[in-house]
Amino acid sequence: MMLSRNHGDRDRYLLIGALLGFVMWLGSIGPLRAWASGAGHRSSWVLGVAPSFFAAWTFAFWQAFAIKATPLSAAAYATALVAATEVVQLVLPRYLEGAFHRYSADIWDVAAGAVGAGAAVLVLLWREDRRRRSSRPD
Repeated sequence: MMLSRNHGDRDRYLLIGALLGFVMWLGSIGPLRAWASGAGHRSSWVLGVAPSFFAAWTFAFWQAFAIKATPLSAAAYATALVAATEVVQLVLPRYLEGAFHRYSADIWDVAAGAVGAGAAVLVLLWREDRRRRSSRPD
């Protein structure tokens, strides 16, 4: 996933989408969880799967930016990555859970990753269409 040498024609909005997703991912695994725990929302399902959603969003945008993946392949890569990381978390020995902040993985995390990639693909398809229309000679 290295940047190609010819990166002058890259869409900076894809990078912005990836960076915003990364910030939201960091927020959802740190400050948002701390706030939710303090506010009594620790068992909120949405807060539990938010990191997977934002991870898939971020990775889809990064794939579209860094290697110029098509929107559908970027979303497929993102979904596969989130699913793989959740499977790895499921098979890790119990004693390692403390090292991972006691976050548990389940099928809903995979589903949230797929939804995050699906949301990203909609935006990526829209952006690709906008770029194509603006580059057409009239």
